[in-house]
Amino acid sequence: MWSADEILRYWFHDRETSARALRRRFSGMVLLASEGTFDNWERSPEGVLALIILLHFVQNSMFANTVLENNYLPKVEALCLQAVANGDDLALDAYERAHIYVAMMACRPARVREQGQALFEGLRDELEPQQLAALQTTAVKGSLTV
Repeated sequence: MWSADEILRYWFHDRETSARALRRRFSGMVLLASEGTFDNWERSPEGVLALIILLHFVQNSMFANTVLENNYLPKVEALCLQAVANGDDLALDAYERAHIYVAMMACRPARVREQGQALFEGLRDELEPQQLAALQTTAVKGSLTV
């Protein structure tokens, strides 16, 4: 079983692009996270980010263009809003924080999308060009404009 730190290390440093590899490696973790097994991760900014990455970015990479894509969006929305309300996002670096805001831009309520967009725009200048390019690639897969 992976820890929140291992999820973050994988996503930010050792990420593979194959959906099949992601499914093999993380499908069980995504399911457990969706069932609340890792709710204790919500006690730290890094843990909340790891849950958002698992339930949004990894999930969508595993199941892009299928009915399972965005399967856990309500939980992702709640995690993102919780992170912003608690100030947990501010404890993360700009690139990590941007992942929360990009996930918000995929949520269904327009107010959440708009809040995510505004927060993302507020930190755009803090991102390195390669970080912005990586976020744009991730967002394009989810049909977002970053």
